[in-house]
Amino acid sequence: MYNIFLESFIRAAETKSFSKAAEQGNITPSAVIKQIRSLEAELGCSLFVRTHHGVELTPAGQSLYNDAKIMITFSNTAVRKARLAQKNDTFTINIGVSIFTPADPLLEYIGSPAKFMNRFSIELVPNDGSMMSAYLVLRNLGVTTDIVLDFYDELLLETYKCNAFYLGEKKITCLVPINHPLANRELLKPEDLSDELFYYFSSGGNRKLQRAVSRISDTIPRVQMYDINLLDVNYLNSCVKDNALGLGLESWQGLHPMLKNIPVDWDYTVQYGILYSKTPSVNVAALLNYLKQTIIHQ
Repeated sequence: MYNIFLESFIRAAETKSFSKAAEQGNITPSAVIKQIRSLEAELGCSLFVRTHHGVELTPAGQSLYNDAKIMITFSNTAVRKARLAQKNDTFTINIGVSIFTPADPLLEYIGSPAKFMNRFSIELVPNDGSMMSAYLVLRNLGVTTDIVLDFYDELLLETYKCNAFYLGEKKITCLVPINHPLANRELLKPEDLSDELFYYFSSGGNRKLQRAVSRISDTIPRVQMYDINLLDVNYLNSCVKDNALGLGLESWQGLHPMLKNIPVDWDYTVQYGILYSKTPSVNVAALLNYLKQTIIHQ
């Protein structure tokens, strides 16, 4: 469905070496070079420049790299959907998943698993959990991914031009390194954060999250608030490395082996639900209607 030479191009871009790209693709370096030259001829631009350390992407190459993985994912998804459509008449739902947006919370709302599986087939579409990946997934809802389960507010829906199916409120929690004195607690009190280093993330501009952060800063004595800004795996690594507490969410379980997600005795929550395209497919519409009926009777 897509130009197979893109795979060699991506390998070369990520390894910065034609030889390493060849090794990963189980082909010869000369074959990789021929494939890259063929792509350049087809596109009418240079994709790489040689350096003393290997190869680097040109601006045109960087542009292609930014889109190439999405092109491949879209193509694979299209093929998978077509094959599934031929095999059966169930509704296939592609769920975007990452370390911060797992799909398993959906199980709370589907009712009978057997009844659900008779009507729906679930395909997971993984991403690396980076802010760029999250941006691309939300911008392309309805293309490579049908739905994502995540926290949201009206600003996010407006920014990404998507809709949300409200599932409920998720409590704001505290991420605690396992070697921290508070790690053995089952429930934290707000005052336990006094004199502690507390990391949070401000990216995305979620207003309820921002209000919670402001209240924590204003009401807990001597808590040392530090804005990590971006929500990605480095946020988790920073908490572990610096033995710092971190802002968490109820749905985040098992994010990092060195972190515990502990509830706090406060009322801070965020809206949580299913994010989907403003023009949902027949499959997504069927899922949302099913969930409406199931939730009503729970």
